[in-house]
Amino acid sequence: MWLADGPWVRRGARRAAQRCVLHGGVQGGGVRPLADFKREVAELARYLKDTPPAEGSTGVLYPGEIEHLRAVECRQHGIEVEDATWRTLQMLAQEYGLTAELGFAVR
Repeated sequence: MWLADGPWVRRGARRAAQRCVLHGGVQGGGVRPLADFKREVAELARYLKDTPPAEGSTGVLYPGEIEHLRAVECRQHGIEVEDATWRTLQMLAQEYGLTAELGFAVR
């Protein structure tokens, strides 16, 4: 039975359901030994990374990879803060007597 079967399904919904991706959570180690689960997940990640990218793409990314790479970049190079936001933070630090402790120099 398709996920989109039944009299309540609008015309064309079955085709749409066939193109969908099922996302779900699994507790690693709940069905099989945790070490086996981790090994298989690592193998899947390697398989994804070894997949040739589509034309114009820099590569295949797995869920959460973009966010992880961005976090690493931010830790290395800092984050950009708009001038108005920075001035607000400086004023608040001065108001609460934290400019020296937080390293703010109010101009």
